[in-house]
Amino acid sequence: QGKKTAGDSGKIDFVSDSDALASLQAEISDDGEWGVEAVSDRIVAFAKAVSGGDKSKLDELKRAIDKGFEEARNFLGGTLPDISYKTYDRIMEKLDQWAAEE
Repeated sequence: QGKKTAGDSGKIDFVSDSDALASLQAEISDDGEWGVEAVSDRIVAFAKAVSGGDKSKLDELKRAIDKGFEEARNFLGGTLPDISYKTYDRIMEKLDQWAAEE
């Protein structure tokens, strides 16, 4: 949550209480809804679904994911939070595992 500092034009100080911080940390933890595993699972499931399960489209799927991460990086000034890079790596690992499945 943010609040404007009195007397400063437009300056925002961010404050959080310990409950809000704990909740956010839980959501991005390894087992959290927005953690690396959960997000990578959702992205890979979506990629498989839009490809119709066609592994021959793997390169196209990877390019689309690369483009999405690149656009996010550009939007955020050229870098992403560490969790985003970990998620990207995990997505690519899962896609490679899917490609290797018989």
